Amino acid sequence: MNFWTSLLNGAFLVMQVITGLIDAYQVVLSIFGLFYRNRKVKYLPKKRFAVLVASHNEEQVIGPLVENLKRMEYPKEWYDVYVIADNCIDHTAVIARQM
Repeated sequence: MNFWTSLLNGAFLVMQVITGLIDAYQVVLSIFGLFYRNRKVKYLPKKRFAVLVASHNEEQVIGPLVENLKRMEYPKEWYDVYVIADNCIDHTAVIARQM
């Protein structure tokens, strides 16, 4: 019984050390992220894309979502936003059309 207890204690110690190293790595990345998060992109975009928003009875959140998508730091002519409001019984489609 003493052998198995020592073996389990050693295994748990190894797991704690590995978990501690992973945690320390995450903390270091978080600290460095505080300093590099405000850098602006200095090149022009080369890709066009479309944002598809599937919604069903999302009257409360569709307006702020579309407004947030329109405020992206990307040239407006390089992306399109499409809201797919399927079978809604509220005003989701009307609000999306207004936006």
